[in-house]
Amino acid sequence: MIVIFAVTLLTGCTLFTGTDGILTLDVPESGYPPFEATLTAGGVLNGTYTFEVEGRTYTQPQNVLTVTIYSLPCDVKVTWIGSDIPQEVTKTIGLENGGPSIGRPVLNAITNLWTIHPRSRYIVTFPDAHDPQGGDVTLINATVFHTGQQSENTVFCPPYTGMHPPKPDVYHVKDGNGTLENAFMFFSIWDGDIDVNINDFDEWKDTTDYVYGDTVQYGGKGYKCILAHEASALPTRAKYWALIGTVISGTGLPYSPPDQGVRGYPGAGTCGLQWTKEFISAGMTIITATFEDEMGATTTESWSIPTMVYPGCS
Repeated sequence: MIVIFAVTLLTGCTLFTGTDGILTLDVPESGYPPFEATLTAGGVLNGTYTFEVEGRTYTQPQNVLTVTIYSLPCDVKVTWIGSDIPQEVTKTIGLENGGPSIGRPVLNAITNLWTIHPRSRYIVTFPDAHDPQGGDVTLINATVFHTGQQSENTVFCPPYTGMHPPKPDVYHVKDGNGTLENAFMFFSIWDGDIDVNINDFDEWKDTTDYVYGDTVQYGGKGYKCILAHEASALPTRAKYWALIGTVISGTGLPYSPPDQGVRGYPGAGTCGLQWTKEFISAGMTIITATFEDEMGATTTESWSIPTMVYPGCS
């Protein structure tokens, strides 16, 4: 009986301090900003409650506060000051966010166009792309793969304005009717080369000691160090350096087809590039796109479109 009585006293003490003497905080588990959240402190009475949310502070005698939260996840802290020792509790409200909905792509503004012909130009848009939570969505990556050709077709975003070729920073197409955002262009079976830099090494510096195998450019020419030695010999091109060739600065962009120029890209007609003369069997053109919302959630989807045979040309 003594043991049972002692256990009862301990249990009663624990329940009492857990419900009436310890500060608690109830917040929503997650939401999508801007988000109206009700914050409820409990467990203690007869004092003031200070809520801290997104750098804002609210001090009040009421234990319930409703605020609008603009960025998630978010830490919420409440501090109680009363007749007993001050207490504080922190809880986190998570971000409730799914990826964008992309919908079906549209080719050349024709919603029922679902056959691709080699050497034809296609502008791809995504008119149904949206964020179910109501935010903005952005196309951040796109590829086009021809199964009959077994090759990636070149993706264009004219006029090119990105900083990291050959993948653009901005997927858009500007034509006579304005700019189409979240869009790109391709020419079926065109997989032209990239306009690369040649011998475009770092400039030679007379304050640097070079070693065997180092490459530099000097006076518009590229050189390779063929003898480990201080670099002071470069201007006279003494035995320490070998001429590689002329420095050519490319754009880093893909060449456009010879018969259909793309604004902002190097033209292939003047560079000796032509459409392939080889036969390409019919297959599928697989368009893959990735969209991102303003909270960083992404969605990637692919669509396979029947593509006609390419008989080749002479």
